[in-house]
Amino acid sequence: MTQPDYSKYSIPELQEALSTVDEQKYPETKAAIEAELQKRKDSGEYERHIQERMLELDRREQGRRRLARAARPWVAGYGLVRDRRWGHGLAVTVIALQLVRLQSESLYFSLSSAISVYLYGVIPEGNFEFGVSAQINPGGLQVLVGDLPYATGAGINLFAIFLIWLLFAGRRPLPGEGSITEDRTKESAE
Repeated sequence: MTQPDYSKYSIPELQEALSTVDEQKYPETKAAIEAELQKRKDSGEYERHIQERMLELDRREQGRRRLARAARPWVAGYGLVRDRRWGHGLAVTVIALQLVRLQSESLYFSLSSAISVYLYGVIPEGNFEFGVSAQINPGGLQVLVGDLPYATGAGINLFAIFLIWLLFAGRRPLPGEGSITEDRTKESAE
């Protein structure tokens, strides 16, 4: 049996070959792989490979940590909204304020989250126009007053409607707070 040219193998390929070779059946193959790995160690290539691998693992770990830090407020907020009456009420209030966007020649009001999908209507110069606009941005509150270049109109944030539905659909009843079915059952029993 002819031996493969192990000098063309990468270090991970050599390590895999070494771990899978049957040393009882193919002792010369095992010896050839070990010799090639030793050559790589002697040349410093093996050490460079280990350092590169460690850097790659460190970058991945840093990425996981950044993701965990970014997700923590969302997860904590979700837990607060599900389990605390005041957290749920606050979340519903803030999202309810995001439901509408009003604009005219003298006033513009918009409170948006990171994602907004508005179904809107405007009346420029006596004509009615209807449309949909979507935005992905940092969000924020915009209140403008004065002589503005906007036509009179209003919009409703469809994404905010979805978020309010999500808040109510995912909320667990709190202690002392029964479900609607339980409340109706209590009322009919009395």
